[in-house]
Amino acid sequence: DGSCLACFHFTKQGMPSRLIAAVGGEGVEILSLDFDIIHAAKVLTEANYLLITAGAGFSADSGLITYEDMPVEYRDFCDPSSLIDEPVKFQQFWIEFSRTYLYTTPHRGYNILDEWCKRTISSLRSNIESLDCPAYL
Repeated sequence: DGSCLACFHFTKQGMPSRLIAAVGGEGVEILSLDFDIIHAAKVLTEANYLLITAGAGFSADSGLITYEDMPVEYRDFCDPSSLIDEPVKFQQFWIEFSRTYLYTTPHRGYNILDEWCKRTISSLRSNIESLDCPAYL
């Protein structure tokens, strides 16, 4: 299999020290294992629930605009009274807005969350997540 060649603390200026193991052996590639990552993975797999909160940047990485960059109409049409005042414009705006979200390809982070969900982790989701696991409130 492999034998531990060395265990050492890796320190980068301004960052906390990390414990690393370099592993190698006959027929085994040299690997390095960061125990912080292994510990985090262990904690995640043992969790009953995982709540992931993500800001607008998570959707922005897929190419969607954030609230700050929305057109002026967005703020106007967030007011439900605009449905009464301008029903056609209101509906056209929200249909087009919904299409943008519907046809935007999620970035790799959504796929990672989807894989976690398939491993029995439940998540609360919003924006364009098209994950297969249920959301619990």
